[in-house]
Amino acid sequence: MQQRLVYFLISLTALFLIGCSDEAPKEFNLDQLTRVVVQEINKGTQNEIIIMEEKDLESIREVFKEIKWEPGSMVDIEGERSAEATLCYTYDKNMPERLFVYEVYLMKEGTISLQSENEEEGYGELSKEHAESLKTLFFRNK
Repeated sequence: MQQRLVYFLISLTALFLIGCSDEAPKEFNLDQLTRVVVQEINKGTQNEIIIMEEKDLESIREVFKEIKWEPGSMVDIEGERSAEATLCYTYDKNMPERLFVYEVYLMKEGTISLQSENEEEGYGELSKEHAESLKTLFFRNK
């Protein structure tokens, strides 16, 4: 009887430790991108675009692979913030989405600068040719 109680307590402790771990993925997996919410910021107004179509998400995946990140750096970007993009990842259907927020700046040279809230990414730049693809997806009203 006492041995069963010990096994029960050990099992209960193990289930508690395994079930309560908040082990979330530490790295990005663009394949698990399920939705992007873009809040375009114009003087005095905000437009929100929700991107869920698979072809558009695939384009965003391809563009985000081309961003040159400077991990750990927080840069004071000159110019006005043009949009805020929230990338929503679903790592497990039984867990809530993970959200990653980026400040998006359209630069005069035609490039795009991004500032991530995630310190592992930090500041990133996108070349002119890849920036055009992202502009057509994020700024549909222009």
